[in-house]
Amino acid sequence: MESKYHHEDVPGGVPLKMWTHGVPVEDEARRQLANAARPPVVFRHIAADALCRDYPKLEKTNHRNHLGTLGTGNHFIEVCLDEAGAVWSMLHSGSRGVGNAIGTMFIELAKQDAMRNDVHLPDRDPAREGEMGIIPGSMGARSYIVRGRGNPESFHSCSHGAGRAMSRGEAKRRFTLADHRAATEGVECRKDKDVIDEIPMAYKDIDAVMAAQEDLVEVVHTLKQVVCVKG
Repeated sequence: MESKYHHEDVPGGVPLKMWTHGVPVEDEARRQLANAARPPVVFRHIAADALCRDYPKLEKTNHRNHLGTLGTGNHFIEVCLDEAGAVWSMLHSGSRGVGNAIGTMFIELAKQDAMRNDVHLPDRDPAREGEMGIIPGSMGARSYIVRGRGNPESFHSCSHGAGRAMSRGEAKRRFTLADHRAATEGVECRKDKDVIDEIPMAYKDIDAVMAAQEDLVEVVHTLKQVVCVKG
């Protein structure tokens, strides 16, 4: 199958390959990708709550409130139906404040190690040949169960999800509760002002995202949410 990626040269770095045909790429996203393509990055450091003893500034995060929880933002538990009407449960959990703090600290340490060891590891979902994965859309859109094609051009990886089309602040300014209720019709979910930033229109078109990476993954099942619980 012919590869469908865009190729972009990065001055002082390795070339970028982006499976984004038909999917908009923001200038800020391009800038971040270009920065990541310059210094090699290795994710060798693992952080947990106990690290607060060695790194006291992590104590000022929300780690205790988030420990063992679903998390906030785009994290969710969903009940979905596939093409045959079979029921699936899907979970996406994680941290926000504490994850950002830990990530920022240890990415800097990892960069220092990477510069010494000349190692690069892309931060993507694995899509090795035959490996199963999940690519979720927004609440109210489809999600996909996929099988990796093992494309070496993408380092045997694929997208993590649809990706945001706008910031949370912009979504809150642009859309109303009526917009949110209409966009999530048929899905049992929160329909209050505190989740407007998760409205489906704040995310990219998951179908376009999937079409752009058909040489990276094979779609095994297409899921439609019927219940969505946001963190």
